[in-house]
Amino acid sequence: ALHDIRLQDMDALRESEERFRATFEQAAVGIAHVAPDGHWTRVNQRLCDILGYTMEELLQHTFQDITHPDDLEADRGFEHQMLEREISHYSMEKRYIRKDGTPVWVDLKAILVRDPQGHPLHTLGVISDISERKRLQAQLDEHVTQLQQERNFIDAILNTVATLIMVVDTEGRLVRFNAACNSTTGYDFAEFLGTPRWQDLIPPDEQEGLRGVMDRLLSGEEQVLHENNWRHRDGSLRLLCWRNTVLKDEAGRVQYIIGTGIDITEQHQAE
Repeated sequence: ALHDIRLQDMDALRESEERFRATFEQAAVGIAHVAPDGHWTRVNQRLCDILGYTMEELLQHTFQDITHPDDLEADRGFEHQMLEREISHYSMEKRYIRKDGTPVWVDLKAILVRDPQGHPLHTLGVISDISERKRLQAQLDEHVTQLQQERNFIDAILNTVATLIMVVDTEGRLVRFNAACNSTTGYDFAEFLGTPRWQDLIPPDEQEGLRGVMDRLLSGEEQVLHENNWRHRDGSLRLLCWRNTVLKDEAGRVQYIIGTGIDITEQHQAE
């Protein structure tokens, strides 16, 4: 009976090993065992494909040999923390150097496997090729940088003109403004961004007229001219003349209202 039990245990162990081997070899990600000194002791074909080495070649190297120099210190640091039991596992994005000398970005997830006595056996690493994602991210970052540079250039131009420029959404919330809005009213319009509170600078008896302008633009008029008073920070009133236009999306819906205004206070007083 004891002999039968042992045979059953051996069969179960063999079956478990076969399942592990099949999973190891057929996985869509790179899988490896790495000895405490850094040598690869077991690797699957997917990892060889990612790194451009044959299994025999890769097993002659350490992970330190083919890790990009800029990422080696961080990788070693995590390995040391695992050996010292400060962490049980770690995850990082890093670069390996392929056999042909080109870098490849990977996502590495690693966990330290110990024997029953707690001695380190090997690090189990799961490696995914993220080169394409990194390439797309670099393109996106470059595009965002370019857009920011263009925006800074446009802002520099807008802030040199004496004309007030304001952009609000369909709810009247301030989206963008130029420096002339600050100098003409004495207020810092940055405090109004994302809100309709800039309307508080218009006297109460002229608020209805402002709402009428908004309604006309939202109802289909492409451009509306109007004049209204704005309260300066020093308490005085400034008479502004506005030309308001709409910006629509591809479906023809109004997204923003763009107002350009000039201060005609002195002209009005002279008349």
